Amino acid sequence: MIGMRLKTLCVAACFAASIAAAPALAQAPARHETRYTDLVGGRCRFVAQDRETGEDALKRCPGHGEFELETLSSHTRVSLSFRFSRTQRVPDVVAGWSLGKSVEWRGIKSNKGFQPYAAIVRVLMKDPEAATRGADGEVLAVLRVDPAEAEVCPIAYVDARANRRANELARGTADRLGPTYLCDSDKPAVTGARTRWTDALMRPE
Repeated sequence: MIGMRLKTLCVAACFAASIAAAPALAQAPARHETRYTDLVGGRCRFVAQDRETGEDALKRCPGHGEFELETLSSHTRVSLSFRFSRTQRVPDVVAGWSLGKSVEWRGIKSNKGFQPYAAIVRVLMKDPEAATRGADGEVLAVLRVDPAEAEVCPIAYVDARANRRANELARGTADRLGPTYLCDSDKPAVTGARTRWTDALMRPE
């Protein structure tokens, strides 16, 4: 009889424990994922250009979701802007001698689909006194992106040549700071090695 009671109490306790653990199991940690969109070719299109000089070329490319990315190219500078609608635009978020060919989006996948909270873009830098033809520096700009608020701003800069596994460093920074970063009050920083190229982006002209 006593054995039956102990068995019954054990079954009841185990059942209660399984119910208590169910919500914790259901609330699995959010998964940070990556998506990519192009800044050249593909679905990008030129919307304006100075016909005489061939400069000041404004190009629009699909971002993630319904908003667009804009690049404005001159002879020695390319800037990146975000266009959320005809009336909501964040200009010149980051600029350099040139930009990479794609944008990496970091976000969380939910039942609503992929929701980005940050973007990473490669910024190519040039020393005007250098004799080299290509870029002299490369920096990964980590950007806070909030499509719901039409908000974009720099979070951090990672020198792509001075840091080992720079891409992973940039992704880690995006995942750690992106979801809660406040563009109005938080200040961008350098992640990893600080160089002349990160300093140039920290203090844009």
